[in-house]
Amino acid sequence: MFSCVSSKKFKAAQAKIDSLTAANAKLAGDLKNCNDLTADDANKRTALQNQLDALNKQIDFLKQNHDVTLKQLQDLSVISNSQAESIK
Repeated sequence: MFSCVSSKKFKAAQAKIDSLTAANAKLAGDLKNCNDLTADDANKRTALQNQLDALNKQIDFLKQNHDVTLKQLQDLSVISNSQAESIK
């Protein structure tokens, strides 16, 4: 029986295939890790954006509360001024 390729060349080719298969498996694992990290970063970004939105809503509420308080103080000072004038 004879073959087209020598045993030495066949073993070298088989070793190359094994090496490339191992490298492919490692790269596939690295890709999965990168994809997982990207997904985690996206989730963290979404959570931070939600937190930022909540804080902006709180700032808007506090600004409105501040404006209402200032208006009430102005109204009180007007009443005090009018009472002072009626006393005179």
